[in-house]
Amino acid sequence: MIRFTKSTSPTFNPQISPRRIPTSATIRQIVRYGSDDATIPPYLTAAYSAKIKENKDSIDIIRAVAKEEMLHLALAANLLNAIGGQPDLVSPDFVPPYPTHLPTGQDDFDVRIEKFSDHALKIFSAIERPISVKPEHAEIVQYITKRVPISGRHIDKSVLKNENPLVPITKVGDDDYELHYKIALVPHNHLTAKRKEISEARRSLVPRVRAKSSAENRIELHYWSIGEFYKAIHLGFVELTHRMEMQRLFTGDPKRQVEKYYSGGGAAVVVTDLKSALVALDLITGQGEGSNNRIYDGEGELAHYYRFDQIQKKRYYRDPKKDGTGDAADHPQGGELQVDMDAVFPIKTNAKVADYHGHPELEEYALLFNGQYKRFLEILNTAFSGHPELLDKVLMAEMFRIKVAMERLIKNPIPGTDENAAPTFEMDQFKYPLAESTWAPASASVPPAPAPPLPDPFENFLLLSVQLCGISRFDLMGTGYATCYFGTVEDIVGRDLLHRLLEAFAALPAAPTRKALRTAILNHPEFGPIARNIIKLWYTATWFQ
Repeated sequence: MIRFTKSTSPTFNPQISPRRIPTSATIRQIVRYGSDDATIPPYLTAAYSAKIKENKDSIDIIRAVAKEEMLHLALAANLLNAIGGQPDLVSPDFVPPYPTHLPTGQDDFDVRIEKFSDHALKIFSAIERPISVKPEHAEIVQYITKRVPISGRHIDKSVLKNENPLVPITKVGDDDYELHYKIALVPHNHLTAKRKEISEARRSLVPRVRAKSSAENRIELHYWSIGEFYKAIHLGFVELTHRMEMQRLFTGDPKRQVEKYYSGGGAAVVVTDLKSALVALDLITGQGEGSNNRIYDGEGELAHYYRFDQIQKKRYYRDPKKDGTGDAADHPQGGELQVDMDAVFPIKTNAKVADYHGHPELEEYALLFNGQYKRFLEILNTAFSGHPELLDKVLMAEMFRIKVAMERLIKNPIPGTDENAAPTFEMDQFKYPLAESTWAPASASVPPAPAPPLPDPFENFLLLSVQLCGISRFDLMGTGYATCYFGTVEDIVGRDLLHRLLEAFAALPAAPTRKALRTAILNHPEFGPIARNIIKLWYTATWFQ
């Protein structure tokens, strides 16, 4: 129970009882938001609806944000597993029906499944916007303010180097620090109508805080935003650690921790104690809406809001690491970013499987896509529930198959309309695709045709990609990106080095063994890094320098 102290300002210093401190039950809510189940589908749909030749930079930006949201899922699962919780990505309501409101407070927009457009970018920016308390809200906002001592052994160096951490920290002794919490809340009666509806229907991920404004009066408060809720989670970990022995709080099995994240977006944080838990929370908030109005996270990367801002303004923010200076919020001054809103597949907004009745091929594609996405979530749920090795084996392959399944819809017109098909993300209407490749080794893929002695470089690139990725030539060509990716590799590494790599591959037998491929290509000092980047390029559309 929170009690107010008498104050002429809206600031109060409550005593929070142990049951009001976030525990595994409320950390479970972070898993749902950290996975951003409501935002990943629209991000991916918008990215893949844009045509890559004209909008590659925008596609890369949106995909990078989606991959970081997936990293947040892994981090949130690590937080939950660390304290003995159980992730659940397969509950019936995990993926919401679209259009939808975010169950985290924002109520002035709908999240939709729609094409890459100015409207979609406006919504994406609204999803990721830093939600600060405006002057006109000062009279209705209440604050939890606390200074909490913390030993240096619980503070990672990365947090100390971060100029804008989630919770400000000051040094007060040789190895002693103090955390400065200021958590904004708003009374229930001051919520907007939509947010009040979401809260009263128990559909909000941002929980209520029951308090007393006096000995007689009980009131109900809500965190101002998801960022404020993360601060409360941060405070919860710190205070629970103070009140309990470390081993009594972090009771989870370390084997359930995701140690490596294979899809870009940053590095996983293994959570086993308070120090690592605070690092994970700082990473999640820094990459998303940010906190304290920060533009860059602790790694110097732009927060998601400002990445979308770049596309809208068609100009990059300057990178302080590379350019020696950064830009002010909302004022990017870097190079021009090419955006072509006309080079987009005209997909149907918020499509449903029912929209494809009478078009059996499209209906089949829609059901198969939903089954593919459902299987992806099931695999992730299994990985986060004690089998993290699955991420190494299948994550990138499954993401690639989601892309292929989505493009089968996006590139197909709906007969009798001027719109193309789109994925529906209806998890109760699905058909699982044949499980021919998700769990199978690469050798189970369709074998490539025998390579001629002196093959065309592009054809040889495809055959090499088949062997490296374990995906058939038919599926690789079906993505529509084969020519683009061949040109990308040639531009980055140079024609001479690429052709030497392809000649080395051509010298192998038509269907080389994995050992032969490792010896001649993957373990080669020059060819190995290129080959591994070709794998990542196909699976994540990203080249790692």
